[in-house]
Amino acid sequence: MPQRNTSLVHRHLKQKDPVRPTETARTGTESQCKTDTLPYDKPTAYQKCIASRLRIDIRKDTRAVAAARIEEALLPAIRIEYKSGPASLQQIRFAQSLGIAVSQDSFLVAFAKIEEELFARNKAKLESMKLKPGDKVVKRDPVSIDGKQHELVTEFIVSSIQPNCRVFFKGGNGQSAWPAQLEKVTTKGHLRSF
Repeated sequence: MPQRNTSLVHRHLKQKDPVRPTETARTGTESQCKTDTLPYDKPTAYQKCIASRLRIDIRKDTRAVAAARIEEALLPAIRIEYKSGPASLQQIRFAQSLGIAVSQDSFLVAFAKIEEELFARNKAKLESMKLKPGDKVVKRDPVSIDGKQHELVTEFIVSSIQPNCRVFFKGGNGQSAWPAQLEKVTTKGHLRSF
C-alpha cells in the first residue's frame, strides 16, 4: 500500500510535542465566567507553533483571533469549496457600534473579534452586578403587538452562570440570557441598574 502524503500540520499533530494542548477535566460546577477557561487570553504555545509554521503573525492576537487566523489558513486544505472572504458589511457596522474596527479583517477574524468584545462586556456586567445563583433578575424584551411597541418584563431566579458568562434560570427549558440583558432585583424588590 502506498504511503499517504500527510500535511505539515497533520505530521505535527502526530508527534509527541511539548506544546501540544492537553485536555483538562471540566467539572461543570463553575459558577462564574472565567477567562482562563475561554480563548480570550494570549495565544497558546501550540497556536504559536502552528502559526509560525504557516507564517501567520498572531503576536498581537488573543487565542480566539489566533484560532480564526489559523482556521482560515487551513480551511482551503480541508474544505476544497471554502473561499475566504472579507468581513461582511453587517459585521463591520456591528463592530463599529461596539467601538472595534474589523473592516480590514476576514469574516472569521471579524467574528472572533466581535465575540471577544461581547464576552468582555458581559463579563464586566456580571462582575458589576455580583450575580450569583439564587439572585432575582429582570429581563426586558421589546415586543410588537398590533403594530405597537411594548416591553415584556420577565423576572427570573438565577440557577447557574456558565464559564462563557451565559446566565441560566430556574424552571428549565434552557431559559437563559447574557448579563448585558439583565437587571438585578435587590432584596427590597427594587431594580438595580449597573
